[in-house]
Amino acid sequence: MRLKVNISGKGDKIVSLPGNDRLVGELLQEIAEAFSIEMEDIESLRFGYPPMKVSIDDDTLVRTVDDIGLSSGEKVGVTLVASASDKKTGDEKASGIPESALADNQSSFVDSAGVTWVLQQHKVPDDNSCLFHAIAYCVYKDISLSYGLRERVAKEILADPGTYNEAILGKPVGDYVQWIQRRDSWGGGIEIAVLSRVLGVAVYVLDIDALKYEKFNEDTYDEFIVVLFNGVHYDAVESLEGHRTVFNVRTEEVLSNLVLACALEIARKLKQGGHAFNTHSARIVCNVCHQTFVGERDIARHAETTGHTDFGQAKGSS
Repeated sequence: MRLKVNISGKGDKIVSLPGNDRLVGELLQEIAEAFSIEMEDIESLRFGYPPMKVSIDDDTLVRTVDDIGLSSGEKVGVTLVASASDKKTGDEKASGIPESALADNQSSFVDSAGVTWVLQQHKVPDDNSCLFHAIAYCVYKDISLSYGLRERVAKEILADPGTYNEAILGKPVGDYVQWIQRRDSWGGGIEIAVLSRVLGVAVYVLDIDALKYEKFNEDTYDEFIVVLFNGVHYDAVESLEGHRTVFNVRTEEVLSNLVLACALEIARKLKQGGHAFNTHSARIVCNVCHQTFVGERDIARHAETTGHTDFGQAKGSS
C-alpha cells in the first residue's frame, strides 16, 4: 500500500508498506525513516474524510493499519510531539527578516528556538466558494474537496433540526440545505461552526477590517486553523516553509501565540493596502457591473445571481 504522508514544516512524502496487514509500528518506522525523525516523536495520525485522529500509544503500535481504518491511497497527516516539532537544524536557524523584504501578504516572527518563521496569505479562488476552499486547503491541502464540505454541512443541518431551525437559518431548513449545496452560495458563520465541529479543529476567522479574531470552538479543540476575511472573501493562512496550516494551542502554546500575532500583522498590512471592506457601513462596488451595495447580504445575493466576484470599496466610502 502507498500513502501520501504530510508533516507540517517538513512537506509531503510517499510511504509504502507491503500490505494493509502490517502493524502501525511498522508504518511509523517507515515514516520516521522517510522524514529523518525518531519514531517516538510521532504523537498522532490524521486521515480520512471527515478526518479521524489516531493517537499513538503502545496498544496502537501492535494493531494493523487495516484495524485503524487506513487504506492505500490515503493522505495521512502526522502530528509530532511538541518538543520534536520545535526541533530545527542549524541551517534552518536565521535572524529576523525585515518587513521590507516580505510581500504585502507576508509577515515573520522568531520562535523560542531562534528560528525565523514567515507566515503568508494563501489565496484561494474567488468563485463564491472561497470559505469552503480556505477550510479545505487548511485541513486537506486540497480544494477539490470543497464541494464535499458543502454536502457535509447540508447533512449536519438536516440531522439536527433542533439547533438549525428556520429562525437560525433565515429560511426553511429544506430550502437552506438546497441553497448551501449550490456552488454560488456564500458560506458564513453557520457553515464555519458546523465544519469546525465535523473536522475536529477550531477555526479562527481574522476580520481584516476590524483586526479582530472570531474564534469557533476554541474551547473544544486544541488544534486550530486561521482564515482571513476581508468582508467579501476568505483566504487561508500558512507558513511559507512547509505550508503549515494547523497549530496546537496545548502542545505549542508559545508558537500559537506568535502565529496569531503574526497573522494579525498580515491583516494590518492588507488593510493598509486597501484590501479590507467594511460591508456593514461602507459602500461596496462591483468592479464588473459597477453597482454599489451596503451589507454583506446584498453583496452575496448579487454574486450569487450574477456570478460577479470582483468587489471593491466605492471611492469616498469609509
